[in-house]
Amino acid sequence: MAMNVIVIFGWPGVWVALLGISTYTPNWVVWIFMPYFIYGPYRFFIQLAALPWVFRILRVLRQYPWQLLEEVPSGLGKYPGARDDGIWFEFRNPEDPEEKIPLVFIHHHRSYWWMKRMDSPRVDPHRRAQIEPLWFAGDPRFLAVVAAAGRNGKAPKRLHLLYQRPVFDSRFVPESWGAGAADIERARRAGARRLDVVPQPQSQAGEIGGTQHGEEAGTSTTALYPALPWASQPAVHHPPTRRAILRRLIRHAVLLFAVWPALIVLAVVLVASGDEDVFPFAMRIFVAALILLPFNILVAVSALRTHRRLSAHSWRLVECEVVPPTSHGWRQGAYLPSARRGTRVPAILRMGGTVLRATPTRRSVSPRLTHVWSAGAPGPGAVVSEPGGARPFRLARYKGPVGPTELASHRVPEAEASPVVHLDK
Repeated sequence: MAMNVIVIFGWPGVWVALLGISTYTPNWVVWIFMPYFIYGPYRFFIQLAALPWVFRILRVLRQYPWQLLEEVPSGLGKYPGARDDGIWFEFRNPEDPEEKIPLVFIHHHRSYWWMKRMDSPRVDPHRRAQIEPLWFAGDPRFLAVVAAAGRNGKAPKRLHLLYQRPVFDSRFVPESWGAGAADIERARRAGARRLDVVPQPQSQAGEIGGTQHGEEAGTSTTALYPALPWASQPAVHHPPTRRAILRRLIRHAVLLFAVWPALIVLAVVLVASGDEDVFPFAMRIFVAALILLPFNILVAVSALRTHRRLSAHSWRLVECEVVPPTSHGWRQGAYLPSARRGTRVPAILRMGGTVLRATPTRRSVSPRLTHVWSAGAPGPGAVVSEPGGARPFRLARYKGPVGPTELASHRVPEAEASPVVHLDK
């Protein structure tokens, strides 16, 4: 952690120092420093982007102790049955040692070093020995930190966070892997977010955000759906919903009360300086602010209305159907049952005979979505989210043409749907 902080401040600090030196030296010195002037900002932003992952690693290490694992299977190609394609480690399920669980390198930052040391016919034995034994801390059913042995094998190095995609991505339905309540709570303290799941009957098996339909797969698997919050509490009190709406409100407040005023003041100061060379630049800033500020205000007002709706109603499960926006075109392939996992399409939903769309900005959902969480009665002005409540958006009436969806025959009949059970948080 300390090294990451030093690097974050070191890159821009050296950049500023070299810039100061170049002002007191001949022009040819600037060309010597030019590679760093170009490469330094790139490295700074790369390091800045990696900082959140450092804090996530610290949270995992606070909850799980280090283990030394010998001969952990690994590979470069896609793991059979895994959602993601990439290099992977294979671990044993803590509840069932006979069951194997893959952890794929989804976050590719600094994964090149690991790729050169995974099991493959061409791997250098000396390099493979650098990750033997493997330092491991976590639960492979949710998230974990892996590391290589440091000098003399007394400390870990090259720490990397591995996780199951549903842990951080609300578009994918989590898998239980036989985890108990204590395991889930421990993973939540370690930073896992998407763990509010309950088993549902086979009649509701389907893909919501990335899980294959039971009938298509030819299995009798039980799907996992996020549990509805307690019916007596407002939807905004549900933790994923509260985090999403607060982030949205804070982002718009910063833009409205800090970014745009600062840009307008900057444009006015540049114009008032009387320098004709900066006048065109100042006018561009001013015009861009006048064009984009009304749109920002519109989106901010929509976010406030969303918050008000979520504060007045609780989440409830509502049946819906995703429809294509046109009767032909390239988008039709995304609505077919054969579409690949993780496909996202425009959020145009048929609910109760009314076709609705996301407003004021475009949103995307899974084409296999059959139910949504709705705050209040569904219709224009309502707020809905994919199950889980982490992506709420408002609805407006859709007036464009829509085409038939091939997924209609794969929908679960209403008579077979199980009753909704509310769980007290």
